[in-house]
Amino acid sequence: MRQAPLWRRRAARKTVAIQGCGHVGYYLAELLYKEGAELIVTDIDKAKVEKVVKDFEAKRWGPTRLWRAGERVRPCALGGIINDQTLAQLKVDIIAGGANNQLAEERHGDLLEERGVTYAPDYVINAGAWSTSTPSSRGGRWSGRGTRRARFTTRS
Repeated sequence: MRQAPLWRRRAARKTVAIQGCGHVGYYLAELLYKEGAELIVTDIDKAKVEKVVKDFEAKRWGPTRLWRAGERVRPCALGGIINDQTLAQLKVDIIAGGANNQLAEERHGDLLEERGVTYAPDYVINAGAWSTSTPSSRGGRWSGRGTRRARFTTRS
């Protein structure tokens, strides 16, 4: 019997808090839901929260409770969300999300490390999205199948 990939086994039965239910947060919620994660979400747009709650059986929490919500937090909206105030509330093992500039100050990254929190910076999380969206933003397109054979061409 073949086992599921390690990342899938780790997502199942985990509680993941997602800050931001827009484009990135919604699709992240979908992926994690399909892998069996329990979801907690927050967003300033109540309609977006309700859609994720309805579509993926997520729980809605206020933004101040998010940092105590689960094992993992995925910031997918506001920058500067990891600051002195949120660090004081922090009870998670992993922070990894698509929001740009998540650390309010560089020293907050050092404080996460001291606490043993695994932190994946936005530029690491977003690297794949950048590489796949770049051709269209530059007026080109990808051709070929799969990443090994794909090549970028510009429109003439």
